[in-house]
Amino acid sequence: NSDGEWLVLPDIIKYDIDKYKSIVSINQNALFFLTNDKASRYRIIKIDLSADKPDLSEHAWQTIIPEFEDRVIEDFLIVNDKLFVLTLKDVINHLDVYDLNGNWLKSIEMPDKGTIFSMNSAPESNSLCIGFTSYKIDKIIYKIDTQSLNSTTWLSITDQIHPEDIIVEQVFAT
Repeated sequence: NSDGEWLVLPDIIKYDIDKYKSIVSINQNALFFLTNDKASRYRIIKIDLSADKPDLSEHAWQTIIPEFEDRVIEDFLIVNDKLFVLTLKDVINHLDVYDLNGNWLKSIEMPDKGTIFSMNSAPESNSLCIGFTSYKIDKIIYKIDTQSLNSTTWLSITDQIHPEDIIVEQVFAT
């Protein structure tokens, strides 16, 4: 805070580490973190740190991204005042973008059903790099412009895979 005092994370999570993932971000005088407290598929909460003595108690937590009914929140990253949220549904990763109040802005489309294995950026950056792979696509690094939210291929690693020769189907057993 402005007095130079440190906030201690255990004060917030009350030593119950099973309820929290280690994904924490501070942005615009707010602490964001991922929790499965009252949300088995996780939710992202925000704590206002603007007061001289911020209220860190659980009743002060604001849910920014609530638990989804059909997917699990795996990760998030704040870049250029946007919240990039990585979710998993039926073994397929999805990436959605929200503002810092939790309002949905856009889904970032992937070229195939697959896995986002990396998200990296500096908080003030104008770009976010994500790594993607699938059964048909070896590894691709996409660069996402954090203003326009458009993506371009930054690096493609191919191992002589011919995607047109591969058929991938997702089958659900009941």
